Amino acid sequence: MSCKSISVALALICGLASASCTGLSYAMETYGEVKPVNFDAYGRTWRVFDKPESGLIMLTPSIGDAAIAGAAEGATLGLAGSMDATQLVFQSAAKDYLASTGRNCQILAARLVVDPQWEFSYAC
Repeated sequence: MSCKSISVALALICGLASASCTGLSYAMETYGEVKPVNFDAYGRTWRVFDKPESGLIMLTPSIGDAAIAGAAEGATLGLAGSMDATQLVFQSAAKDYLASTGRNCQILAARLVVDPQWEFSYAC
């Protein structure tokens, strides 16, 4: 393996680690004071972090489900471009949770914070 290949590999690893740390930092800053609520939907128990005053909600599978899935495989703070199957399940669970609290809300935007944590902005 050449020095150039090693340098490229190290740069890639550092970049991925930095992106993951950025996502984790965002989640802690935004939801650190929010007590998660467990919510069952779609054959899973979800940990829901709801911030009604900000119109933000973040969902992650229960700790057991996340461990099985291999949490924190990647991260992005950009808006999700297309609705993939994972986003659809998380978004459906978020909407169901909001409805379970008596609110009729629309999901406005989605973002993958840290795999497997999805954040949605909403308006009721």
